[in-house]
Amino acid sequence: MKDNRVLPAARFFSFLTLLFIILNYFIFMALSYFMPSQQKGLMVGLAPFQFIGIVLGVFLSSVFLSNPWQKKPLSSSIVFILLMILPNVVLRSLGVELFIGSATVYAFVTVFTGMLYPLCSGLFLMAFLPSTREGEVNRSGRFCVFFFGLAVAAGVLARYSFLSLAAVSSASADPAKTIDLLYTIIKWLMACIGVAAIASVILLNKCKDLMPVSELPREQSNSGKTEWPVVFALIGIVIVDRTLSSIMGVRLLSVYFYLNRAPHQYILAAAGTLALCFLAGYSIRSFIRWFLPTAIILFILLPCIALFNDNARFILIINTIIAIFDNVLWAVFPVALIELYRPGRLKSLWFYLFASAIPLANIFLFLGPMANRLIPSGTEYTVWIIGLASAAFILLALVVIKREKAEISIMPVESLENYGFSKREIEVVSLLKEGLNAKKIGEKLFISTYTVNDHIANIYRKLNVNSRGEFMKVMLGRKEK
Repeated sequence: MKDNRVLPAARFFSFLTLLFIILNYFIFMALSYFMPSQQKGLMVGLAPFQFIGIVLGVFLSSVFLSNPWQKKPLSSSIVFILLMILPNVVLRSLGVELFIGSATVYAFVTVFTGMLYPLCSGLFLMAFLPSTREGEVNRSGRFCVFFFGLAVAAGVLARYSFLSLAAVSSASADPAKTIDLLYTIIKWLMACIGVAAIASVILLNKCKDLMPVSELPREQSNSGKTEWPVVFALIGIVIVDRTLSSIMGVRLLSVYFYLNRAPHQYILAAAGTLALCFLAGYSIRSFIRWFLPTAIILFILLPCIALFNDNARFILIINTIIAIFDNVLWAVFPVALIELYRPGRLKSLWFYLFASAIPLANIFLFLGPMANRLIPSGTEYTVWIIGLASAAFILLALVVIKREKAEISIMPVESLENYGFSKREIEVVSLLKEGLNAKKIGEKLFISTYTVNDHIANIYRKLNVNSRGEFMKVMLGRKEK
């Protein structure tokens, strides 16, 4: 009972850590809008330092922070959090001028900021993935993905709010004031991350009976080992997306660059992100299985963008779709990677690495300007670049889709309890195997047809199937006649 009271609070504070670090990311993007041109170049040059910080954060988080398979001393976790937060807060308190005038200080703080991404993402996933009740459906479902998407959507709206307010305020006449304001907000976000992270690790430490992720009911898989081809394909998809967006610049980057022309697109991007993340919560694998073919169609159409540079409305629509696609990647793929992982010797390290997969891939966003210098300008080159990237994306997506379809295997009814099925759902499964329809199952169990259909929907979700034929193949090893 104690865990049932503590875990919701731990999830709340871990969500705050994720929310604050994503807000920090988007506000930092807003900050670049007001920076002088020479400082914008400095910010791009600091991207490798952020990458270094994230890599260090992955290693150090796996050493000092608890993970879903092993608890660490509470004192070491708190000290680790303080060592990351204090330099950020103290140095940012010294003033904006120090950052603008010192690339060394900027780089130093950027490293510590990068280290926070594995911390925040790891705490969030660690709090939402485990369950305290045997047979409970894995928390990587609706709530985990939805709240991840909520944090990303909040970041999108926050960036729009700060830019729009600055654009209509008197501060827009003096960019230095706006920069100072945004730096102050970032400083307080860092302090809030520290408070929320410490509260989260304390509460998670009190959950003594928390089941590790490796022992939770998982979506149906054919193997007890990590599906590395799918893992690498998913990571490759993110890298292709980030690299293409970076190289193509404004024509393919998300709607954030079209603020003054169509502010309502921010709301559409946020709403679309939330809607898709909600759907993904029902089944990560099923979502990816239909999401990727849709994305393939999008990537096939991408070369057409270069032919419609003068059509602002068309470009805006495409950018909105791509913004939603990018946001959904951010929320769904880390959870999917951890779902695919089966613990090995480096279980804690892989956990924090997968939790930070998207921030790590963002390094490719900053490599685009360098690549642009080597790529000749012209529509024909633009089409070739998009075409090659689209081909790479399609090949990687097909690897995931093919492996996902191949994973369906025979499952005996006796094993269903291990996958979080209730007694009533097991009864429905047995009758479905006999070929009975929903009406006849309702008559046999003395329940309504509506209730039977609800049970069937839950059964399909837990088995990661989408039709009666796939269900029969899982349960009997043959398709429905």
